[in-house]
Amino acid sequence: MQNRSPGVIRSGHSPVTDRQLSLLDLPGVAELEDCIRCGLCLSVCPTYRPTRVETKSPRGRIALVKNMVEGGLALDDPNFAHHMDLCLQCMACHSVCPTNVSAGEIVARAKSYLRATSNSSLLARLARNLVYKQLLPSHAKMEAAALPLQLYSRSGLQWLARSSGLLRFLPERARLMEALLPSRISRPLRKRLPETTPAIGDQRAEVVFHLTCVNNVMLAGASGASVRVLAHNGCSVHMAPGAGCCGAPHETAGEMVAARELARRNIAAYEAFGESMVISDAAACGAVMKNYGHWLQGDPVWAERAKRFSARVQDFHQYLVELGPVMPRGEIRRKVTYADPCHLCHAQGIGRQPRSLLKLIPGLQYVELRDATWCCGSAGTYNIEQPAMAETILAEKMDRIRETGARVVTSANPGCLMQIEAGARRYGVPVRVQQVSQLLEESYRKGARSRERKSKT
Repeated sequence: MQNRSPGVIRSGHSPVTDRQLSLLDLPGVAELEDCIRCGLCLSVCPTYRPTRVETKSPRGRIALVKNMVEGGLALDDPNFAHHMDLCLQCMACHSVCPTNVSAGEIVARAKSYLRATSNSSLLARLARNLVYKQLLPSHAKMEAAALPLQLYSRSGLQWLARSSGLLRFLPERARLMEALLPSRISRPLRKRLPETTPAIGDQRAEVVFHLTCVNNVMLAGASGASVRVLAHNGCSVHMAPGAGCCGAPHETAGEMVAARELARRNIAAYEAFGESMVISDAAACGAVMKNYGHWLQGDPVWAERAKRFSARVQDFHQYLVELGPVMPRGEIRRKVTYADPCHLCHAQGIGRQPRSLLKLIPGLQYVELRDATWCCGSAGTYNIEQPAMAETILAEKMDRIRETGARVVTSANPGCLMQIEAGARRYGVPVRVQQVSQLLEESYRKGARSRERKSKT
């Protein structure tokens, strides 16, 4: 393993600025005309299905962007911004498009261009700076901000607030944010993970694990399980001290200036680990890191480095299946279903692998979820910024989950896990929400205990 200090490999400043790159994000007319308006995207679009409004569909948004590029719509037209913001960027349209057009990516690029050219208020700029440039990029600041939430969760105050009805006195946005909190928030994982988690048994591989900022403070048990499952499968798992937020929340919000700087930071941090695979157990993080080559293709200093880095990124489930998973031996007698995260099934084309891993677990009864690839309404901060549409989408998802009769819903993205858990409470669906890796780890643990008992008898 090479020297792991990311500071020694960072290159100098690029001759182009991130603002200049964002100005280049705006699609050209020729690219926008690749949409043949066939309508295949309509049935899979989560905002068109409940509204039947053309401007809330993928092809409608592409038409709006084309109108804006051609000068028919002003950049500061609030109607244009509204329809861009209403897109979840779930990429479902991309999965069915015969001409390979992704309205979600076009919307993301249009929002990036708008952010680079807009004259927003000072208050709005300060708020966005606080979230996207100060809080999210720093694990330490995220952990500090999460301390009151840990106290709220572990002291019993959360149970009291939710069971007593006191939350109804909070402002709407505060209620929405509280509802998304997991039922138990443990200490941040980053401070508990060693720099290297050794392989269990014979070492088969050496990998670097990308710890997402949200899992670190909100779903530490999920990513902790992922690291231990990799170790169970013979992987020596390293953590990259200089790595941080991948930039997924920034892309959704159009904050590509900050997102590209985060991409450079992560590329530099992971270059210190040579050619080792970079493993992500969060769908959105894996998707955007695989896309760094596209983000930085206009940067002559970083373009090739970004391309090489993106080729090293693999999803947790994808990697395990390709490695050849060690068979889990412990029985788990539960009915389980799986909800596809949009950034895994649509953005990365991964859907078979999580299901195949679940089906390896002895005793587990797997039941398929109808319309499993439909969005749950999370989409970064969408469920807070667009609560009405997010609620419509979530209600549809919870109806499908109730149909399965499953007692466990698995997924592979922190936003999805938190959104579905909140939906289960709100709609009274009796399910536990877990990451796939948590069930795998439970089976490995039970299997190990069973072998120990047999060896003693």
